[in-house]
Amino acid sequence: MITHNMRHMTLDGVLPVAIAASPFLVRYTVRDGHVLEVAVAILAPVLAAILRAAIGVHQLDAVTNGKPNITRQILFSMAIVMLLLVEIFVSTLQFAQNEPLSSWFLPAGLFFFYLILIQNALRPDETTQYV
Repeated sequence: MITHNMRHMTLDGVLPVAIAASPFLVRYTVRDGHVLEVAVAILAPVLAAILRAAIGVHQLDAVTNGKPNITRQILFSMAIVMLLLVEIFVSTLQFAQNEPLSSWFLPAGLFFFYLILIQNALRPDETTQYV
């Protein structure tokens, strides 16, 4: 059975994959050094963060009966920023040449921290009723 919280995490799981794939697609469709590489590496994660913030308002309302407290709002904001950093690092590493495997440890650690933040931010209140 999928809980209300897990549906949101699963839905959000598609967006990071799409953002992570965008530099790969750009790299193989345009020549090296094209301005589109930089635009995708920086703008795509920022646009995804803006989309997450817009969706997040509804997610927070859903798990708190329309009354999210400041702690949840801060946790959710920190999670969005954490995932933004992960996506920027991943995009940058995809365009980088011959980076060691250890370069991926930082975005992996940030992603783990994101999961903790988002789990706590979107934990349903005990009084929330789902249909």
